[in-house]
Amino acid sequence: MSTVRLLLTSDDAGLDGTPLVVTAHPMEGRGGQPFVARIGEPRTVTATGPQCGFAVALPGGGTVTAAVVLDDGDRADLEVGLPDAHALFTTADSQVWGAFTDPGHRDCWIRLWRRTGDSRGWAVVPWPAEPAVALPDRVTFRMEPPSGALVQTGGRGLTPKFSVLPEASHVEVTVRPAAGPVPRLATYVTTGDLIAEVLRGYLWRGNVSACRRIAALDYGHRDVGTHLARGYLLMRGAAELLPDLNVWHADDALWWPDADGVREPADVAAIHGTLLWEAGQREEATAAFQRAGIPAYPEGLRLLATGLRRLRDPASLTLLERLLPTLDAADLSEPTTAWFGASPDQPSRDARDDDCAHLPHRFSISALFGTPAAGFRPPAADRELLAEVQDLLTDVPGWTFTADRWARVGVLLDDLRSALLAADLEAFLERADDLEMQAPFRDVQPGARLTAMPPHVGSLLAEVRELLARMLAGEIQR
Repeated sequence: MSTVRLLLTSDDAGLDGTPLVVTAHPMEGRGGQPFVARIGEPRTVTATGPQCGFAVALPGGGTVTAAVVLDDGDRADLEVGLPDAHALFTTADSQVWGAFTDPGHRDCWIRLWRRTGDSRGWAVVPWPAEPAVALPDRVTFRMEPPSGALVQTGGRGLTPKFSVLPEASHVEVTVRPAAGPVPRLATYVTTGDLIAEVLRGYLWRGNVSACRRIAALDYGHRDVGTHLARGYLLMRGAAELLPDLNVWHADDALWWPDADGVREPADVAAIHGTLLWEAGQREEATAAFQRAGIPAYPEGLRLLATGLRRLRDPASLTLLERLLPTLDAADLSEPTTAWFGASPDQPSRDARDDDCAHLPHRFSISALFGTPAAGFRPPAADRELLAEVQDLLTDVPGWTFTADRWARVGVLLDDLRSALLAADLEAFLERADDLEMQAPFRDVQPGARLTAMPPHVGSLLAEVRELLARMLAGEIQR
C-alpha cells in the first residue's frame, strides 16, 4: 500500500482554497469514487497498484489528468497545475479566438449601465477600472459593480450586447473576440465567490454529482452567489440537500428581509416562485414571479418565463409580454444573462453600433493595442474592377429568384465577405464573377416561384457593400 500527497496548484493566487472534484484510479477503499480537494491545500490519498492516476473535473468543462508510478510502500508527491479563474470557470478554452487587432474587431468598446431608481430606468455611468489583463485575444476587468448593473459591448459593424453583472462584492468581466469570418464579441462574467462559481460551473455542464459533493461541504461562510447556486441545484432534483423548500426560503429571508427596502435578486424570486408552484401554492408563486426583474443567470430567465406562462392571469401575461423582447434578443450561450440591444429597455438583434454611438463613458478596448496600421489600398486597375462590383451589388436588391437560387446568392455573398476581411482580391473578384452569373435573366424555368431578396441575404449584402467601401478607403489591413 502506498500514499500520494496530491497538491492542486494554480498561478492565480486568488484561487487558493477552491474545492474541486477529483477521481483517483485505482484507489483503495474508494473504488475510483470521486473526492474533493482544494487548490493550494495538500491532500493525502491511499493508493494500491503500480500506478495511480488522477482526473480533476474543471467547472468550465473538461478534465486535467496526471499520474504517478508507485512501488508498494512508497510515498510520492504529485503536483497538478490548473489554469487561471477565467479558464477554470468558463468554457472559453474550448473555443478558438481571434484578436482585437483583426480587421473585423476594430473600434471595440465596453461601457457600464446601472438602474437609476427613477422614471429613466437606466443610465450610463463612468467606466470604473483599467484592465487587469490586456492581451490581443482577451481583456479582463476586475471591479466592484454597483447594484443592478449591466455591461454593454460593441464595435464597428458589431451588434451591441448587454450582460448582467450578478450581485457580488466584486466581479471579473472578460471580453474576447471570436475567430472566423463573422466578427463577434463574447463576454464572460465571474464573481469572487469561488464556491458559487464551482457550483454553477458543474451545474451548467451537467455534472450534477460533482455539484452535489461541493454543495454538501461546510463552507465556513455565507455568500449570495452560493445561496443562488444551491437554489438552482435544488431545481435539478437535489432535494436531499434541502429537504423542504421552506429551509431554502428561510435561509433566503436572512439575505433579503422585507425591511429597509432591500430587494431580493430576480433569480431568487424565479427559483422561489417555481418551488411554490410545484408545492401547489399558486397565490404565493404568483407574488414571487411578479416581483422578479431580469435574472442574472440564463436558467433564471427560463424559470421566470415558464412561471409567467403557467400563471396565465392578466398581470402575469402583461409581464410576459414585456419580457418577450428580451427573450427574443437573448444570447443564452454566455454564463450570465445577455441580450442584444442599443439600450437596456430596447432589446433587439437588429441594433447597430451607430444607435448607441452618442452615449458617454465608452471605454475603448481597441485603443489598448495602439492605432491600427495603414490599411490595404487596391492597385488602380483593381479599383476599376471593384467599382464594377459595387455597381453589381447595387443591382442585387432588385433581383427576384427562387428560394434555391437565393440560397446560392447567400453563399456567394458570405464568400465575398470572407475574401474582403482577408483582403484577398483574387478570391473576391472570382466570387463576384460567380455572383454576376446568378443574374435573374439566366436559366429561369417557366412557372418558377420567384421571391424578393430574403432578409438574411439582405444583411449579408449590406455587410459586403460596407466592407468593400472600407477596402476602397484603405481601412482593411492585409
